[in-house]
Amino acid sequence: MNGKSFVVARRYGESASVKDENGNLSTFTPIDLLPEIEIYGQNEIYEIAHKSSQRKLLTRFLEAGQQEGEVSEFRNHKLAENRKIERGTSYCGSY
Repeated sequence: MNGKSFVVARRYGESASVKDENGNLSTFTPIDLLPEIEIYGQNEIYEIAHKSSQRKLLTRFLEAGQQEGEVSEFRNHKLAENRKIERGTSYCGSY
């Protein structure tokens, strides 16, 4: 893979597809590219964020010491980012 770019996309009810930097379908799978990644959909993230027993999962992705308000801000930012991507608009921001 050595510095190449890939796009991973999945539509509801379908398997994920991987395309190379030229837009051609690749033989790689998401696990090939990112072997230890955990992928969650927007609804899964929403459910996790609202279940207090699963909030500890979110803390794995946040730096220690962040306040509850920052978790909500992070969640809202990521949801807005996902909506922009779903609409086909490019998103070049970072959090």
